[in-house]
Amino acid sequence: MQPEILNQLQCLDVELSVFSLQTNQQVEVISGHQAPITSLQFIQAEEKVLLVSGSWDKTIRIHDLYARGMKEGSGGDSMLHNSEVTALAARDNQIAVATMGGELVQEKKVRQ
Repeated sequence: MQPEILNQLQCLDVELSVFSLQTNQQVEVISGHQAPITSLQFIQAEEKVLLVSGSWDKTIRIHDLYARGMKEGSGGDSMLHNSEVTALAARDNQIAVATMGGELVQEKKVRQ
């Protein structure tokens, strides 16, 4: 996928659909979560632009949208939490995650 065609994301339950605003065509479907996705956040990690997704399946997943051959099922790297993920925020290479069980993980380093 070329960087210039990533313009819009749509979350459909457990999958992320990536669309080009130039062509209005779906360019990729990212799977991996087993329950509805509750939050999305872009993060700049060195020279990469990553997408972090949180879900009720108690995981956050880190997707490199411009890398071909992402992990099996294109689900990206995964981090497991004790309860359903309700919100996340990202800055630089840090991620803060809030869960339904009251867990707040303030800083998780994103692997480069």
